[in-house]
Amino acid sequence: MADDRYQTAERVAWAGIVGNLVLTVLQVGLGLAVGSIALLANGIHTGIDIMGAVALFLGMRVASQPADSGHPYGHARAETIVQNVVATLVILAGVEIGWISLNAMLVGVYHRVPDLLALGGAFLAIVLKEALYRYTIWAARITGNKALFATALDHRADVYASVATLAGVGGARMGFPYLDPAMGLGISLLVVWGGWKMARDAVEDLMDGFMDQEFLDRVRAVTGGVPGVRSIQVLKARRMGPFVLLDTEIGVAGEITVEAGHRVAEEVRRRVRADVEGVADCMVHVNPVKSLGKNEETLM
Repeated sequence: MADDRYQTAERVAWAGIVGNLVLTVLQVGLGLAVGSIALLANGIHTGIDIMGAVALFLGMRVASQPADSGHPYGHARAETIVQNVVATLVILAGVEIGWISLNAMLVGVYHRVPDLLALGGAFLAIVLKEALYRYTIWAARITGNKALFATALDHRADVYASVATLAGVGGARMGFPYLDPAMGLGISLLVVWGGWKMARDAVEDLMDGFMDQEFLDRVRAVTGGVPGVRSIQVLKARRMGPFVLLDTEIGVAGEITVEAGHRVAEEVRRRVRADVEGVADCMVHVNPVKSLGKNEETLM
């Protein structure tokens, strides 16, 4: 199952490399030939996406490697690193697009009306990027791969950017030439914002942040339903790529044997891994407790 998951991600990466390469050549070539700042900016952004697709491919190769002595938890966090790389490239692309567009507006380059071919280039970019988005988001959903989710969101941002490019070129041809670089500037803001959100999520995972309370509530419900569990004293979670690693401390009756307490802990581990989707492992620590009316006290 894990091998299929990474093979799917690699196929998506190859589709991104080929698709973005075609679009880069088309948009940059047409942008320079027909005088469209928005189309040129979108082409530069697409060109940087090629590096993101290459990073995705290489990252999946690393993430698919099994655990070893130096990486006892496996290599799944390579996905999160790829997510961060893609996000950084997206932000850099947005800054570059913004600079080109703003410079064009300040020096008045927008007096040149884009050729009709620019409309065709922008429309083709919308179609191809939407196809890449749909393929990538499908793969992300069936694999749970966060790097693929980030790449899919990048493709969707590209669709919006291409729509803005189409509007800018169309507006310039209708007698409003300033709309072309203005749309390029708008594209840059959209791209930077999308990259920032991706980077923020990736950094949060790398710092072992975990904000999914609904997920933790499911774990608590499953754990609390195991016979012998009197309380859940500690529950911590962290992501390892698409998976979640859990650490929990449960309270059991202080008078039972060590063996009995161990059986309770193993049952908690088994049920959590079986009943809560996405849990790769669950470390369970047992604390003996004694009842004090409605309260409990941990025996040290």
